[in-house]
Amino acid sequence: MASDILVKTMNDAGEHPIDSWSEYRTAVLETIARAGSTLRIFDPDLSQTGLESIAGVDLLGALLQRSVQAEAIRILVRDPAFLERDCPRLMALLTRFGHRIAIRIASESLAMPESAFLIADGAHLVIRFHHERPRGKCCIEDGHAASERDAQFETLWESARTGPGGAPIGL
Repeated sequence: MASDILVKTMNDAGEHPIDSWSEYRTAVLETIARAGSTLRIFDPDLSQTGLESIAGVDLLGALLQRSVQAEAIRILVRDPAFLERDCPRLMALLTRFGHRIAIRIASESLAMPESAFLIADGAHLVIRFHHERPRGKCCIEDGHAASERDAQFETLWESARTGPGGAPIGL
């Protein structure tokens, strides 16, 4: 029921609160659907995003097909274990579109933000204020809010190491 309310309000530009895991996953999927060319994700392990769902993988695939960007999707995680172990759909997408998706593992030497966030096209932001809790906000068509997190993402990205790739081993 709460996710229905979020879907209705997310059609409006501005800031919308998120109070539950269901609302968070809905906001993530709605924001990916809204993306036209780029997606940046910073998350501890992607386990709460809903990206591994059929809908999540379909939306990511659609973004990859419509985007003209070389690296349309960049994902930065603290721990890749969930992705490698529990995300066969995402790993299959990575195998298919490995040249358009980049995944890195955040450096432990830098101070990590407590938040987790997703940025679409530099204008839409979904953020959890603390990575262990669902409470956060969704900012639609708010380039200022997104730009602050985008700068943070780029700083973390530069010091991160290469994560799981999509290239088959070919043994």
